[in-house]
Amino acid sequence: MFRDRSLEKDPEQADTTAHRRYQIDPSAMMAVQRYARAKGWDIIGIYHSHPNHDAIPSEWDRAWAWPQYSYAIVSVKNGTARDLQSWTLDIHHEFLPERLMVSGVTPPQVGPNLEDAI
Repeated sequence: MFRDRSLEKDPEQADTTAHRRYQIDPSAMMAVQRYARAKGWDIIGIYHSHPNHDAIPSEWDRAWAWPQYSYAIVSVKNGTARDLQSWTLDIHHEFLPERLMVSGVTPPQVGPNLEDAI
């Protein structure tokens, strides 16, 4: 997940800052997908946090979501992660809750900055 800094620079979207919203540029997502495919990895989901809000998808989340992914949302209250929920889109582009299973598998290391690799 990349923070889209362009949202911070657009004066017409002043209330749509990276603190309140996330957005993945489609060309950046395609580059990440190519990188993952070249490494033999599957991208199964996207995560982000909701500062001082519940781990429930917002309308913004739904508007920008792709149906093939899971969306893990972390509720962060006063700087502390409090809840983690996962969601997927149905055929009507509505979010449905998903069951999360946490395992002891360590994710692959991609280095300090994936953006440098793509």
